[in-house]
Amino acid sequence: MMIHFQEVEQVYQPKTPHEFVALKNVTTQFDEGKYYAIIGHTGSGKSTLIQHINGLLKPTKGSVDVNGTRITAKTKDKALRDIRKHVGMVFQFPESQHFEDNVEREIRFGPQNFKMDQKEVLERAKALFKEFGFQEDIMARSPFQMSGGQMRKIALTSILAMDPDVIILDEPTAGLDPHSKLQVMQLIKRLQKEEGKTIILISHEMNDVAQYADEVKVMRQGQVVETLTPRELFSDATRVEALHLELPDIVRLQRDVEHRHQIKFERTALTEEEFVAMYKEWQHER
Repeated sequence: MMIHFQEVEQVYQPKTPHEFVALKNVTTQFDEGKYYAIIGHTGSGKSTLIQHINGLLKPTKGSVDVNGTRITAKTKDKALRDIRKHVGMVFQFPESQHFEDNVEREIRFGPQNFKMDQKEVLERAKALFKEFGFQEDIMARSPFQMSGGQMRKIALTSILAMDPDVIILDEPTAGLDPHSKLQVMQLIKRLQKEEGKTIILISHEMNDVAQYADEVKVMRQGQVVETLTPRELFSDATRVEALHLELPDIVRLQRDVEHRHQIKFERTALTEEEFVAMYKEWQHER
């Protein structure tokens, strides 16, 4: 399911004293089956960009092509129905995504609108809840009586249970404990690797960007200013500094070791496993 932005501009409150250009002439592409991270400072346009993918926002100018359907300022909502069935979005604040008074009705909400098989969706939801460590009575409980972390898992489950081809995640692990965070990130990566899902992650967490993403899109002032791999990004200290980004923990550890021993490894490690392997090889060669 390919997604292509062509010269997209988004203007909020146009022709008023409060006019704000949130996206400026954005041309970029998301290929099927890849894991993307979108990074940039608050206000750079990340959330505005992703809301065009399922038609929550329509471009003021330009177009967004999603699996052969073109979205423009004039596109009718009826034409977006099929896109929204295949593009799942988990918002930054899970409480904004809950509409029903118990979890089962919450899970059924989206599938009913899209006339999907309720039994299949509920079975997928139950399997996900079990993986997340919820009790069997979770379906009868109210999402509004749960912690922020639990609500985030329920919001994620309600989207994943519909089996979308594209999964969009806006800071999905905010408010989660380390164990739950690892659960969520590993699950999403598995869906990409095993089921060919396209993942689009917005995150300020550079550890996650380094470990999970195939490609990074850097946004600044409403524009996609760079598209590159995590290794290309974090190998270039000058670029990272210019973008005012934090280095991932494992990259900082590698730089400390290189500085301490006055050495330079052949490449930048993105995971703990990569660094350990390089370090052992260096020790063996000493």
